Amino acid sequence: MKQSALIFLVFLVLCNYGASGQDPQIPSVNLGFTNMQAGKSRPPGLYYIQYIQIYQARNRRDAYGRKIENAVLSSSITTLQQVAYISNSKFLNGNPGFTVLSVLTKTSPKNNSQSITVNPSPFGDVVAGPFVQWYDKHFLNMPLSHRFGINIGFPAGAYSQQYNINPSAHLFRIFPHYELTLTPVNEFSLSLKNNFYYFFNQIGTESKPGITYNLNYALEYHIYKRLTVELAGYYLTQFMQDSHSGDYGYYKRNFNMPTTKERLFSVGPGMGYVTKSGLSMEIKTMWEMKAKNRLEGVRSTFLLSYQL
Repeated sequence: MKQSALIFLVFLVLCNYGASGQDPQIPSVNLGFTNMQAGKSRPPGLYYIQYIQIYQARNRRDAYGRKIENAVLSSSITTLQQVAYISNSKFLNGNPGFTVLSVLTKTSPKNNSQSITVNPSPFGDVVAGPFVQWYDKHFLNMPLSHRFGINIGFPAGAYSQQYNINPSAHLFRIFPHYELTLTPVNEFSLSLKNNFYYFFNQIGTESKPGITYNLNYALEYHIYKRLTVELAGYYLTQFMQDSHSGDYGYYKRNFNMPTTKERLFSVGPGMGYVTKSGLSMEIKTMWEMKAKNRLEGVRSTFLLSYQL
């Protein structure tokens, strides 16, 4: 089914105000934007994809996963506009393509905190990169569609040091991604999207978030040709400590932080539908749990995709 396929990268610009102002929080990543039929794309062509994601934080967890009382929480609404092109030509026995994505976001601190300032501009960073899509392959005689790409995040959004929360991460990032959709039987499929993130120093500083991985997944049941339901979610884990001037022990020594690594897991229901005119839709809600060093909340996403 779908376009969800075409999406990869994506960055939610859900701004996380850090538990420690000294520790560089990992920038927003693809949490729950791409789940259903993640490795499958519609035929070659030019596509427009629109995402709307609403996030409501419930808790903030420390490095041990314990709830931080009276922590500053936030809610946000983010829209992503993506254009993806898939060529009819062949490369490595697949179809090459390119995608560009821009972000608009609005974040609101909760708990009546007047000490947290938010940049009023909604413009987030820009993401772009090439990919190769492989259609109609097989793995152990099971239908398989998959894709590999490399994306770059450009710090083109609004950022100012006078604000605690900014739409832009104010750093460059590069992240290869690999997604697949495997169909063991006609009615059931499994979709996985793997994202590996490498972050450069935040511009003008010596602070750098550690290498991070996140997995978006979906177990899908195809009720009939145009309607699919899913059990979807995502997992995020940070492989390396945040660093300062190349020192990975900096935050532990200077701020008594046992670890700066972040972690998160979520799960929830969703459904997708494709109209006869070719408009693809997906809606899902995922509840977060098992958080460490970050917010924990509820994330809902609505997606529309159409061939131009």
